[in-house]
Amino acid sequence: MTDLHPTDPLARTLDDLALPALAHFEREEAFLDMLREQLQAVHAALRDNDQPALYDICQRQSELEQTQEAFRRERAAWQRRAAAALGVAAEDVDLRRLAERLAGEPARQLECLRRRLEAKLRETDELRQRIASLAHCCLSFWQRFFLNLTGGGADRYSPTGTRSETACGSFIEARG
Repeated sequence: MTDLHPTDPLARTLDDLALPALAHFEREEAFLDMLREQLQAVHAALRDNDQPALYDICQRQSELEQTQEAFRRERAAWQRRAAAALGVAAEDVDLRRLAERLAGEPARQLECLRRRLEAKLRETDELRQRIASLAHCCLSFWQRFFLNLTGGGADRYSPTGTRSETACGSFIEARG
């Protein structure tokens, strides 16, 4: 960590960035918690074949995307301000870099927040992967079901040994 003298203009500028960064990323953390709850609801609805719950979740999708986009814009604006203060490119600015340049309590708070966000993002990504696997299994089952129903279920293999797609498909189109 680089300890700057409190009268150094860069130290004051960095301190001025720390509080807004803490406030912004704590709001993002709360939003991430809410997203994780939504993903848990998606997983449960898929697992339990709860179509009304899936429909309700899909109805909230647009609102969540708008909120996520607003956070992205706020984060980009903060990164530009921090980049100017740190003398680096905006894409190189993150909480770790800012925490390394600060001293004392603001540095500790940013580092703790960064660690919490990192852990929550990892958990959220694992949940996203579980949902993708579950959805893939469901889609694979239904694809085989409809292929068998329409007479296209015979396994065909290409000369390379990979399974060939059938010429006929489902007479039902599913949307989700």
